[in-house]
Amino acid sequence: MNRTALKMIWIALLPIAVAGMFAATSGVGLWGVGVFVVCLGAFIVMSFFVAGGMGNSRLLRTGLPASAVITGMGTTGWQVNGQHVLKFRLRVTPASGAPYEVPEHRQQVPPFLLGGVLPGMTVQVRTDPADPLKVCIDWSSTLPIHGAAPYGPPVKPGTSWAA
Repeated sequence: MNRTALKMIWIALLPIAVAGMFAATSGVGLWGVGVFVVCLGAFIVMSFFVAGGMGNSRLLRTGLPASAVITGMGTTGWQVNGQHVLKFRLRVTPASGAPYEVPEHRQQVPPFLLGGVLPGMTVQVRTDPADPLKVCIDWSSTLPIHGAAPYGPPVKPGTSWAA
């Protein structure tokens, strides 16, 4: 099932769940409660598929490491847990083999990286051995190293900048 079909199902389930909730509270009884519970459960499951959250953790654990250059990116208008979901166009270079293009990859971006992720940037990815077009950007290898001072050594308290 493609993403468009999943989104349509996801959008269709929300009004049905709300209608079931109103039926349950208006005295319709067990039928309304059943509709509400089934639709709410399906809504939650579909949200995982639409957000793409189910495969990323598996790919980070079992995927093959590769590097990728971000050749394009854009917004999707989606946010999951306060993180923006962006779409990327990537040129993946596996450890063995020729580089290839991933036309569209959607993934959450940590809020503090939003301004620093730009086209032309090289990121580390994990690829699915069965389907190389399924990738996951490994943000942990893209993050700045803690404790490193990018503009020289840190200034000790009590000293001036000119010193």
